[in-house]
Amino acid sequence: MSKIKLSISLQNKIYLFLFLFLILNSCGFQRISQLEQNSISIKNLSINGDSRIANSLENEILLISSPDSQNALDITIKLTKRKETKEKNSQGKITKYTLFLEAEMVAKNLEKSRVTNKRFMNSSSLSVASNHSDTLRNEKKNYELMTERLAETITNYLQLYYKY
Repeated sequence: MSKIKLSISLQNKIYLFLFLFLILNSCGFQRISQLEQNSISIKNLSINGDSRIANSLENEILLISSPDSQNALDITIKLTKRKETKEKNSQGKITKYTLFLEAEMVAKNLEKSRVTNKRFMNSSSLSVASNHSDTLRNEKKNYELMTERLAETITNYLQLYYKY
């Protein structure tokens, strides 16, 4: 008798699994990275600002460009990199900084004559290390991470905005 109950509950689990699989498989959900990849074509990309950040940002943005797209874009980005004091100790020495990376983007759709202005901003906190060279290395790493986040944000925005 216990084998019958076990097989029935196993059978119910299989039905439940199949039912959930069919429902979730057909709901239309797609990850952003799996959206239609040929939604934009970047004809001209101009980035003004820190050259290291600009090169990294340009490489990431150009990865989403497709030559056979219906949305031909001319993109101009102005980068601003800033470092502000966040905390000082009792002797007046700086113990923490706040790093800011800001991008002002102007995207012109060449075929529809539509201009889009968008501002993106990232910030990060930086603790001062005991050595100045360690602080500079940590600052460089923070700016690299912020650049990656900024590139991901910009590419996601462009893919979603020009999808329709």
